[in-house]
Amino acid sequence: MTRNKLKALRPLIPTISEMSQISPSEHFQNTCLRPILKFQHDLLVALFNQYISKHKDTFSKGNVDFKMTYIKNAVQKDRDLKNQLLGCIIGQFTLDEFQIFVADEKENKKRLVGMLVQRLQSQYQTEVSL
Repeated sequence: MTRNKLKALRPLIPTISEMSQISPSEHFQNTCLRPILKFQHDLLVALFNQYISKHKDTFSKGNVDFKMTYIKNAVQKDRDLKNQLLGCIIGQFTLDEFQIFVADEKENKKRLVGMLVQRLQSQYQTEVSL
């Protein structure tokens, strides 16, 4: 199986529009990173749930603001967690996408980590408001 078949597994995101005046990083984010994040959502949440279960009840005892800050700090500062989450995304790249990613790795990682934080925060804000 070639890695290009991975693209067929990704969900379509109808809110993504193809604009000619977006940066290459934004294009990569919209056509690659966002669909992979959506595809891997359940796994990313499961990984974060495993992370918070290892760190006792600190997370569950906090209010919403505490939880949002906790998520941001954990994803940005805990190297092991960050690498696991990034690995779940990078592992879904085709070889061409990987080359694009490493060509501007610093910018792409920054975008990806921000998107991971937003996705996890959104997940836990939704759970709290239920």
